[in-house]
Amino acid sequence: PAVLRAEADLGLNGPETRSTWLGQVVPRVTVDVLQTGYRGNLQRQGFDNLGRPLENPEANWIYTSNTQQGLALNWNITGLSFLNARDRQSQTNRGRVLALEQAQAGVLTDVQRQFWDALEQRELLSVEEAVAEARLRDRETAERLFGLARATRVDVLQAELAVEQQRSAIQQQRSAYEQALLSLRTTLGDTELPPIRPEASGLPIFDASTLNEEALVARALGENPSVRAQLAGVDGARIGVAEATEWTWPSLSLSYNWFQYRQTQETEALFDLGYDPDRVQSSFSVQVGLPFFNSYFQNKAGEAQARVQLQNQREGLKETRLQTEQEVRSQLIALRNQGETLRLAERSVVIAAEALRLAREEY
Repeated sequence: PAVLRAEADLGLNGPETRSTWLGQVVPRVTVDVLQTGYRGNLQRQGFDNLGRPLENPEANWIYTSNTQQGLALNWNITGLSFLNARDRQSQTNRGRVLALEQAQAGVLTDVQRQFWDALEQRELLSVEEAVAEARLRDRETAERLFGLARATRVDVLQAELAVEQQRSAIQQQRSAYEQALLSLRTTLGDTELPPIRPEASGLPIFDASTLNEEALVARALGENPSVRAQLAGVDGARIGVAEATEWTWPSLSLSYNWFQYRQTQETEALFDLGYDPDRVQSSFSVQVGLPFFNSYFQNKAGEAQARVQLQNQREGLKETRLQTEQEVRSQLIALRNQGETLRLAERSVVIAAEALRLAREEY
C-alpha cells in the first residue's frame, strides 16, 4: 500500500507541471469560443429628466439576442516569480520521485527481513520438535531404568515434566512462526495471496572483513533515501528564500484582449459565428508596479523566516549525514562481529558433534 500511494502521488507530476507552466510561467490564455443568449424586456414605466415616473404608452415585450467570442492573454509577474514557480514545481516532482524510491526501498527491506525471520522461526520450530523427540526418548529411558531399579520415581517425573515443558515451547515457537508469516503477508499487502510458505534458501553469508568501510559510507551518503530527502528539503528552502524576496522586484502586467460582439432584435444574433471586422474590438495594456513598500515589515518578517528555514534545513542535512555515517559504521562493526560469532558457532558445532559421538560410543 505504501508503494501504491507513492505511485498515485507521482501521477500528479504531469498535471501539476502543466498547470504551473500554463498558469504562472507562460501567459494565461482565456478563449471564449461562444457566448450566446436571448432575453426579453418589458418596461411599463419610465422616468423623465427630472426623475418623475412616466407611463409607457407602448408597454410591449422587447426581445433581443446576442453572441460574443473573445480571446484574452494575461501575464502577471513579480521579479523572477515565474522562474521560482517552475523551480518549486520541479522540486515537488523530485520529492514525489524520492518518496516512491524510499517506499520501494522500505518495502524491499521489510520483505527481505521478514522472509529471513520466517525462515529462522521455522528452523527454530524444527529444533524444538527435535528436542521434543529427545525428551520423549529421555522419558522412555528413565522409565526403563526405573523398571530396572536404577532410577527413582522422581527421575521419571522430571523426565515427564521436561516433555510437557517442551510441548509448551513448541506451541510458543509455532505461534512465533505464524506471527512471522502474518507480518510477511501484511507487508506484501495482497489480501488475495494463498497461505505463504517460504522456501528454504541458503543464507547470504560472506566475509564482512573484505568490505571497504569508506566506500560504503560514501555510497550511503549519496544514495540513502533519508539523505536525498533532506537534500530536497534544502533545495525547497532555498526556493522559499527566493519566493520570499520577490517583493523586492518590480511587478509587470501584460494583457491583450480581442473579441467581437453582435446584438440584434429577435433571434438573428443567436449562434452567429460569422466574422465581421466591424464588430471586432481589441485592446492591450502594459503596467509596471513598484510594490517595495507594500506590507514592508510583513515581507521582511517572511524573508527572515525563510532564511531561518533554510538554515534549519542545512543543519538537518548535516545531522542526517552524521546519523547515516554512524549507522553504516556501526552496522558494519556488528556485521563483522556476527561473522566472527558465526565462525565460533560453527567450530562449537563441530566440537559438540564429536563429543556426542564419543559419549554414544561410551554409552
